[in-house]
Amino acid sequence: MVLIRAIYFVLVGWWISLIWIMIAYILGLTIIGLPFSLMMYNILPQIITLKPKFKENIEEYKSKYGGWKYSTNKIEFTFVIRAVYYILIGWWLGGFLLFLGYILCITIIGLPVGLLILNRIPAILTLKRNY
Repeated sequence: MVLIRAIYFVLVGWWISLIWIMIAYILGLTIIGLPFSLMMYNILPQIITLKPKFKENIEEYKSKYGGWKYSTNKIEFTFVIRAVYYILIGWWLGGFLLFLGYILCITIIGLPVGLLILNRIPAILTLKRNY
């Protein structure tokens, strides 16, 4: 499977991911296209290397009323704070880190770090936590 992913990366992944990033970034600059942009960023590591997206650890604990609850112990910011962050910081910081992550992915040595950066792009752009 690693050999197939390596061949895919060399032949297809590196150039198609650049097109994917550019389309997602342009969609992210519009209010209507932002949700589609974030969906595209969520599957970007799969587009580059066919590797599934990194999953966050979710803690499971028993409720005092019975049943089980799940938590990631992360703070969720309000929509207003996330919107202001996106307008002031998120769009240019996300663009810079998209470029950096892509350049790292092209260099085989930087591929693991590049994928870690690209996995975090939706959170960097909008502060949205995926549970």
